[in-house]
Amino acid sequence: MQHDVLVGLVDDDSAKVTQIMTRLLYGWDGASGKKKERYEEYRIEPVEIHIQGTLGEMIEDIKNRNLDCLLLDYRLSSYASVSYSGVDIAESIEAELYSFPIFILTSYEDDLYSSEVFDAHLVFRFERYLEDAEETIELNSKIIEQVIVYKKNIKMWEEELIDLLPHFGERAEIDSRILELDGYIERSIDGKHCLDQNTKNQLACGKIEDVIKKLDTILERME
Repeated sequence: MQHDVLVGLVDDDSAKVTQIMTRLLYGWDGASGKKKERYEEYRIEPVEIHIQGTLGEMIEDIKNRNLDCLLLDYRLSSYASVSYSGVDIAESIEAELYSFPIFILTSYEDDLYSSEVFDAHLVFRFERYLEDAEETIELNSKIIEQVIVYKKNIKMWEEELIDLLPHFGERAEIDSRILELDGYIERSIDGKHCLDQNTKNQLACGKIEDVIKKLDTILERME
């Protein structure tokens, strides 16, 4: 069964977007047989996302596309007149979609590291990605691995939460874990619309019916 992985590309240089798309579509050409076998069920589908005037508009556009991963340039003001960077986008998405797969592909690694706090393992140099086949394979592979982990975590949290809900009220640690899992799932789907504090209080007081209804709504979005 083929799994399409939608990767959103954000770069203010359309020529670079075309080059990146080409490398993403290469997939694992030139990779070892073992690696090709591991990823044979996955196909990367690049999606260009045009720069918006404000960071808020950019985030809404990204969220509305139902992507699996983001690949961002660091500097977005070379050809576009915007005040935000790729790291600003990454931080905003992380705040709303917990643990969402995000990578930065840039020619300005040194500037990024000196000005920002960002996981070095998620930053790749643009020129090496284009010119070095091993680097192309490495990033393409990491994209798939991060997407797999992201979706697997949500599924695990969902299954554990469903198993625990019938045992609500039996022990304090179970109730605490239910709240924890509830938070993980909601933040992974839409951190801006997590259960409000009143609902959390209802759960703590034993009024779990409303929480279950809201959980059903959350799980429907995941299907």
